[in-house]
Amino acid sequence: GWPFGGDACRGAKPVAKLRLCENFQGALCTLLLPTSATLLGRGGAEAAARTCLCFADADGTVSVVEAGTGEALWSWRAALGPICELRSAELGGCCAIAATTKAGHAIVSVAAPVGGEGGTLGPFQPALELSPEKLLAPGERSRSWASCLLRRGGGSILVTGIKGQVMEWSPGGGCRVFCHPHNRPIFRLHELEGGGVLSCGMDRRASFVDTAGSTVWSLRGLGAHAQALACSETSGKVAVGCGDSTIRVYDPLTASGRGGAAAESSFLWSGLQRLKFSWVSFHPTREDVVLFVAEDGDRVGLVSLELERVAYASPLKMGVSSARIRPGREEGGPAALYTTQGGELRVWHHDTRHWGEMSASKVHRKSGVAGMGDGNKIRTFCFSRSGRLLVVAAESGGIHVCEKADEGSPDHDWVVVASSVVAEDTAKVACLCAGLECPGSGGSLEVFTGREDGEVAMERFHLSGGGRRGVRRSPESSAHGSRITSITWDPLTGHLATSARGDPDARIWRLRGEGEAEELVSLALEGHSAAVLSVCWDWAEPNCLHTASEDQSLRTWRYRGL
Repeated sequence: GWPFGGDACRGAKPVAKLRLCENFQGALCTLLLPTSATLLGRGGAEAAARTCLCFADADGTVSVVEAGTGEALWSWRAALGPICELRSAELGGCCAIAATTKAGHAIVSVAAPVGGEGGTLGPFQPALELSPEKLLAPGERSRSWASCLLRRGGGSILVTGIKGQVMEWSPGGGCRVFCHPHNRPIFRLHELEGGGVLSCGMDRRASFVDTAGSTVWSLRGLGAHAQALACSETSGKVAVGCGDSTIRVYDPLTASGRGGAAAESSFLWSGLQRLKFSWVSFHPTREDVVLFVAEDGDRVGLVSLELERVAYASPLKMGVSSARIRPGREEGGPAALYTTQGGELRVWHHDTRHWGEMSASKVHRKSGVAGMGDGNKIRTFCFSRSGRLLVVAAESGGIHVCEKADEGSPDHDWVVVASSVVAEDTAKVACLCAGLECPGSGGSLEVFTGREDGEVAMERFHLSGGGRRGVRRSPESSAHGSRITSITWDPLTGHLATSARGDPDARIWRLRGEGEAEELVSLALEGHSAAVLSVCWDWAEPNCLHTASEDQSLRTWRYRGL
């Protein structure tokens, strides 16, 4: 919810806050059920239509949850790969969910009335799968669908084709070409209340077709690819988000706008530089406010048509998943900022004063790691306290300790010198930190890991010069019971501190015993009234820890021993 008052937009407390899956990739929609219908959950509980949300993850699993409580009503594997878009609509008295996958499939799942009639809908069952091969002529190259649309009224499903056409599928009627408004791939479909369909595509064009599939008007010659569009249900204005970082707004269009004769009423660019849009939308009740979302979720904001500028924009780009500072290796040398974005490790230029004057390729660049395996992405990483060693956790589950590569390896900054293999049934690493580092030819490094299921473990990597690099694991402990969100090691005492998702207690850990009897023991710090978000040691005072919590408090803890 955003309250709109005056010329400012201020954040409001959310009505509900739900925890989505860890590999959520942005496919989300509200569930639209027939009037007075309810959805039957797994345990027999019923949920009203207005309270249900539907989302998908990177593995192709679709979930339906009740927004007020977060209760999972249904979950099923709709596809074998990532789902990039979800749409929901009433379809002949049933509830239908259409999923568009990056692999090029459109999949429809339907919840039908229990017993064949009535207002209670049962579990979702697969009803239709349209693959590129089923709609392509022999010899045509397969291409991912850009958009899928369930038409209002439950009549049919629209799917964008490979060459700018829109295909229509209806139960019992098969598949046919509904319209052909573009000559290149279509990025977005948007249906209006009257039944017409808006579309935008790679051919720098936005079009509107009526219920029969005839083109009513077409806006041509946009500044770049037309990536997203929307129409105000109250005023009839059309907004188009273009690849040249502009949003163009047009007054209500009729048949006289055919061929691009309509004039722009607003040309918005201030505050939108370097943005490419994945979504634009008019505010439901205020026609002078346009919402935009940038590609990869890097920016979300609101544009005021009256002021012709951005009224609000998310202050942080959300593409960076983790960031660490590597200490300067030479005396007085500069420290370096490293980040992970899209599974890649990137290093940033050390002089922040000149970032604004540099091109993006000079501000940060990819830092390659040799020895991880082709296509293996990085989940998270950390540095040893000296900055000599880099520790990365891979998507495959393994942990790799790396050293700086030789000057003769321009494609890779780092090379793997020791690795551990994790069993398939072990939860993935959520965060990690480096512990005690023993340099030299017979050196070792302790690595502490916090996992998705709440387990905390230590692995000791032996970095013997020229010999086989060994790994010894300590027993694991799962005192938290939920995903570890923060983990840090204290060089003054050798103790470890962790926090976990939804857990109001932070924990302090230490290793006890030696050899095979070595184990991790912990102490709970109770005092926060909401989840602890982050923990940090005081490096000037032993046995002193700082915690930050969702209860809006920052606490300092001192303890005598563990």
